[in-house]
Amino acid sequence: MSATPRTFNESAHDEVEEVISNDQNPEVPTNMHEFSSYLFRSMCPSGSVTDIVDRALDDFGVYLFLDKVGQKVAKHPFIAFLCSTIILSISMPFIIYLVFCMATVIFTFFGFVVLEGTLIIIASVFLFFFLGAVVFLFVMLASVVTATYLAYMEIFDLLNPRKTIIKRRRVPRIQLINTAGIRPMDERFFAQNN
Repeated sequence: MSATPRTFNESAHDEVEEVISNDQNPEVPTNMHEFSSYLFRSMCPSGSVTDIVDRALDDFGVYLFLDKVGQKVAKHPFIAFLCSTIILSISMPFIIYLVFCMATVIFTFFGFVVLEGTLIIIASVFLFFFLGAVVFLFVMLASVVTATYLAYMEIFDLLNPRKTIIKRRRVPRIQLINTAGIRPMDERFFAQNN
């Protein structure tokens, strides 16, 4: 069907626009599913949700960041192993807690209500004690690493002061006090008094 208006009477020049019903027009939705897909297509003309997410991740540079992380992991496998071990050790109590919660849900369906409360209490105590131990371990590890780093830098600074990462300001030696009790500030003062 053409979109141009059609005329019924050529001599009278009465132009009437043709109206198409909803069942003949494929663009107008007739049920809720078609309406939602029509609305989504009008809001997201590019296509699927994965295309939109892919474009957003590409625009924000997430793919470049993940590529850099992958290259760094390939170059330093020990650091990758250390990071994965730390992530696993931190996430393990949460995984165990979720297993306990799922077990309590299953026990509730079978009618073991007394056992459910006991499992939740045991899992909560286990989770909080483990997380407290992890926090204590990280604080102690950070303090030991910081103390070791500062001690090493102090020793290194005493041995070779020009190659340190942290530069300390050197205080000049105090010059001798003259006979009047005035501390000379520069060499011109010495030249004037001598």
